[in-house]
Amino acid sequence: MDELPWFPASLPPPLVDGYNESGDDGVLRSDFDGGTKTRPRVTGVPPTEVACVLACSQAQKQIIEDFYYVTVGRNGRFWWPDFTKPLNAQNVGVYSFSGRPTFSAKQPARFRASLPLLRHNRVSGVFLLDFYDETVWPTT
Repeated sequence: MDELPWFPASLPPPLVDGYNESGDDGVLRSDFDGGTKTRPRVTGVPPTEVACVLACSQAQKQIIEDFYYVTVGRNGRFWWPDFTKPLNAQNVGVYSFSGRPTFSAKQPARFRASLPLLRHNRVSGVFLLDFYDETVWPTT
């Protein structure tokens, strides 16, 4: 598997008032009158929708566009810090774009870049009991 690229370090972090996370917990809830309970063969946490806004210059706007169109190829994954946790080397996540970045001019040569993202997983905070296969369930 290819090594994931990092989000460009020359870009600023998201604005505090422009960062938003949404999504559900991934649990399907329904009431059935009968039938057997089954578990899916593969389970996982659904990605978290992240909307963030960056204040950037014209050159940084070009970096974002190049990263989106060339480096990750519109739907590739990349590393970026998890801004909901203290910034250190362990608090990173795997992200991908869920849509095209949009830009709005705020001042001459200054832009607000809106990035629609999906955070697929975090490196820290992994559930450590995930060591079972298809036939053996974890025991505590």
